[in-house]
Parts: sequence; structure tokens; C-alpha cells
Amino acid sequence: FNQSGGTVFIRDNLVVGEAGDSASGTGQYVISGGTLSVGGDLQVADNSGGGNAAEGLFFQTGGSVDVGGDIVIGESATILPNAYTIRGGSTTANQVQVGFGGTAPGQARLEVSNGGLLTGDVFVNGNGVLTGDGGTIDGAVTLNGGTLAPGSSPGTMNILGDLFLIDGRLQLEVGPGLFDQLIVGGNLLLGDDLLIDLIFDTAPAETGFDLTGLFDVAGDMTFGGGFSLADSLSIAGLEAGTSLLITLSDQQFTYTASAVPVPAA
Repeated sequence: FNQSGGTVFIRDNLVVGEAGDSASGTGQYVISGGTLSVGGDLQVADNSGGGNAAEGLFFQTGGSVDVGGDIVIGESATILPNAYTIRGGSTTANQVQVGFGGTAPGQARLEVSNGGLLTGDVFVNGNGVLTGDGGTIDGAVTLNGGTLAPGSSPGTMNILGDLFLIDGRLQLEVGPGLFDQLIVGGNLLLGDDLLIDLIFDTAPAETGFDLTGLFDVAGDMTFGGGFSLADSLSIAGLEAGTSLLITLSDQQFTYTASAVPVPAA
């Protein structure tokens, strides 16, 4: 379905891509203008009624989407990718569940980019991915087993509320003169079970790298009692033997890149 203007009002739930007992289901909703008003939940892919796979794609480049309930991306999805993409316009919901109940890693995706605005709290669960460059999330974001990948080789994600990195993966890319950055209007918590993937496009000229600069936090940056930078951080993109002193707030350690083993003949 393509909406370029006017008003579409749905009294109850809207499901984009629904599978049943006997067949897989796909669906797509594209909005570039006008208003979509949903009284209940907006579900992107739902196969809770059967064992078949569902695929749903919701793509917004303009207009406004007003959801009275929650947005759920990839509920019980098993195989096919499901995505809610905001590249312009605004979406408002009570909360957004990314990867709610799914089993396939990375198969539920939320992107907020290019001046798009999402208002509502966001939860990135086990098979979910939150990404985007130049968009804004007006709410709190909780990483709860999924992946947070700000930027677009590299870029910036704006979060006006708190950011709770409880469990899952945070992927950060650093290029020559550019780097991914999280701008947080509230507080930042880095939990005990957080894994940080730091990817260098080119090796830095200095012998140290301050990871703190990739976070612009208006409130407090705090750590879980068991958080260890040395245990949480993995680094890619450095030549074997390169050493870097990595710093994050009051924690630091020296990382030395090892050679990649050559497979046996």
C-alpha cells in the first residue's frame, strides 16, 4: 500500500505482513505524505497464528504516523527480514519493540535517518537491530540483547532521552576524520553484559584512542558493577602488532592486534 497524502484512519491494529496456518505472508506500507492514524498496535510481520514465516516492510519518507498503542517489529518472525524505516516525517507510538519474540538474529530492524523523528521509548531485543544516521529518537532507548549500530559509515544517532545499554552489541565505526557518534540527551548506562565492536576503517595515527569521544552525553555516564572495558571490547581493522591505548571514561587498557591465522592447506 502506498500513501502520498490524505488521512488513513484504522480503528484497531494494523498488521503489515501476516502469516497463517497454511501459508507465509508478506506486506508493505509506504508513506511519503499525509497522516496514518492507528488506534491500536502497528505490527510489522506477525506469524503468531501459525508456523509459517511472515515478512513486513514499513517505509516512511514523509507525513506523520500516529500509533495509539505499540509498534512491534518482527513478532515471532522466524526467517524473513522485517523492517520499519523512517527517512523523513514523524512517527509517534507508546513504545517500539524491535525483535519482539523473534528467533533469527538481526531479522527485525528499525532505522531512523535523514531528519526522521520517532517519538516513543525503544526496546531492542534479541534479534533486533537499531540503526540510523541523522534521525532523532524522542524517548529512552534500551538495548536488551539486540544490536545498536549508529551512523551510516560513519554517522550520528540522536537520542533525546536516556540510553540503557544493558545487554547486546554496540557497533561503532571510525574512519579518517569521521566516526560514529551517539548523542544522548539524558543519562547513559553501560551494563555488565554489553559487547562493543570498534571497527577502524584505517589505523589511527596516534598510539591511543579515546572511546569517550564517540558519546556526547548531556547527563551522567555510568557503568554496571561488573563492566570491564577490556572484556567488553573487540577491535577490527588494525594491522597485526598494532597497539592502542583505549580509554573510556575512567577505564583504559592497551590492545594489541594479533595476526589472523592462516587456514591449513
